[in-house]
Amino acid sequence: MIFTIEATGNGVDNSYADLVGAATKAEAVWSADGDTSYVGNSSGSAARQAFTQTTPPDLLSVQHHYVKHRARTTAAGPWPQITGYLYLSGNRTDGTSVDLSGAYVTRTETDLARPGGGGWTLADFIAVEFGTWHTSAANGDVRLTRLWLELDGIPAPGGFISLVCSLLGSASLGAYLTMKDAVAIANAMLINSRGKLRLVPGELDNLLRDLRSWRHVVTA
Repeated sequence: MIFTIEATGNGVDNSYADLVGAATKAEAVWSADGDTSYVGNSSGSAARQAFTQTTPPDLLSVQHHYVKHRARTTAAGPWPQITGYLYLSGNRTDGTSVDLSGAYVTRTETDLARPGGGGWTLADFIAVEFGTWHTSAANGDVRLTRLWLELDGIPAPGGFISLVCSLLGSASLGAYLTMKDAVAIANAMLINSRGKLRLVPGELDNLLRDLRSWRHVVTA
């Protein structure tokens, strides 16, 4: 299952000076809305921008991870290059640099090595920062409108997400839920709590809204 992890704050690398359409840099990269909101760099110099993250849900393991970013440049050429990267404990792992163009394009860095070497642990995926860096952009700027981390993992057994996923099968928790699904969730929670949990009107709606929020977007 794919867990989408969003940016929450500025990371150790914090060199993108331009902020448009949002109160914070993290908020600017939550939506792929083009030039409506973005962070960027118009200094002409190479720069890095990383972000801290929301705490991932309780996972048993992570099989794959992806740094995804959507950016463009206003430079007429030569094209600057961009890549996604990971930062952990003073070390960085860069992805493959590719040319930017004048149109927004989504790019993915797949299974980057653990910064500093060694094997990944679940604690690393909680602490790691993710971001982008680009080479110098003459006569233009670089604009990053969307950035996120995806973890392809298995929910820890016994957790609420594991319970809901087992009930809904291949359904997407980030999208459409029928009333039948909602009732199944409520009944399962009631049974598993041995009757100690009661949902009053409005509480189930709040529960489902929180589950589908940007903090933990889950797809099968």
